[in-house]
Amino acid sequence: MKNNVLPKSMLENAHGSGIPMYDLCVIGAGMIGSATAKHVSEIKRENQRICLIGPSEPKDRHNDTERDIYGAHYDEGRIARTTDSNPVRATLAERSIKVYRELERQSGVRFFSEVGYVALAKKDSIYIKKIIAASAKCHLNFEVLNSRKAKVEFPFLNVNDNDSCIIEKKTSGHINPRNLIQALQLVAKQNGCDIIDDVVNGVQSITRANSDTYSEITLSSGQKLFSKKVLLATGAFTAFRNLLPRHPEPNIALISQTVLKVEIDEHDAYKLRNMPSISYDQQEETQCLPNNVLSHAYILPPIRYPDGKIYIKVGHGSDFEMTLTSSKEVAEWYQGHGHPDAKQPLLGTLQHVVKGFTPLSTTCDTCVTTRTPTSRLYIDMLSPTLGVAIGGNGWAAKSCIEIGKIAALMVTSDSGHWTYDIPRENFRFCTKKLSKL
Repeated sequence: MKNNVLPKSMLENAHGSGIPMYDLCVIGAGMIGSATAKHVSEIKRENQRICLIGPSEPKDRHNDTERDIYGAHYDEGRIARTTDSNPVRATLAERSIKVYRELERQSGVRFFSEVGYVALAKKDSIYIKKIIAASAKCHLNFEVLNSRKAKVEFPFLNVNDNDSCIIEKKTSGHINPRNLIQALQLVAKQNGCDIIDDVVNGVQSITRANSDTYSEITLSSGQKLFSKKVLLATGAFTAFRNLLPRHPEPNIALISQTVLKVEIDEHDAYKLRNMPSISYDQQEETQCLPNNVLSHAYILPPIRYPDGKIYIKVGHGSDFEMTLTSSKEVAEWYQGHGHPDAKQPLLGTLQHVVKGFTPLSTTCDTCVTTRTPTSRLYIDMLSPTLGVAIGGNGWAAKSCIEIGKIAALMVTSDSGHWTYDIPRENFRFCTKKLSKL
């Protein structure tokens, strides 16, 4: 799908300049951008030209000090679940997960492992109550197990007598984000979308003499192209290129995340073969936790990574988070190995929650989440020709297919009308300036 050279068929129009003119360019080839391009390619009109622009994953980002643009999808496992404390998030997840198998069939790429999901917490905790209330409102398929039943169902979990489990046995588990992006881009390309492996350095709005407005897009390779509409799905890097020259900066905080990958052998992986994806929460019982055990964590079951090794992955909640404020800080974070104090608490939490394995090695890795004040996505048009789909808040990976659908419907609407059945107010763009009022 790499395509640094623009297609010859596009070298036309743009008032005789020889620069290609697209109807829509999606900038940012991560999960949301790729999903948007896939949906637009399926609903595109006759002779409509679309492209998806974004750099491919570096071969060795820890030693690639020349690069400053990265993606949040450089991983083999992200939790897929429908149950949530927020009804909108639950709805988007359910709708996305429902079409996973169809996308696998369309693309021929497997990315979904239906191993189930468990949320483990104190039975009367606010955490459990909120999930049950929101998930029941959305009519989701889940069970609540008391501690006795949970110990029988999951003998490898450390379940206390006053714990309970929310369990999803079907249409949940984990996704491979690398493979998911491959699947989305394959379908988009099959439907005529051009995939351009490059970084966009700038987007400039141009108005013709007849008052038509379009965008001039400048790539890091020096090439230029024109597009009637642009959709930014650029995540943490939205403010680090000249993408919003006439628009205020989005109110988004860039939050560092550290994950620990714990290598295990084939024997332990077999013992844990029935392990689901797990969310663990003891935030109301912090005084009862042993040293080096976090009050909140998420855990992925054993997954084989590209290096051939099998890892259990564990990530933290708000512990060890830092706010990153510059392109340099974000790039250095992606090139590094996480928070220096995170390894032992993450390992201690994993060993506290999951029983019956022996760590062979541990490796820390990094990611950046984009956090909005509302914990909601920004899917909005900033002008008739420029839209955004940003602000994943750490929960958007599993829901990216439906998020891409919303963005596609929005950006392809000639009238500007909002046609999605969840109100537009849930996705309104918020600027840093307006947030202070």
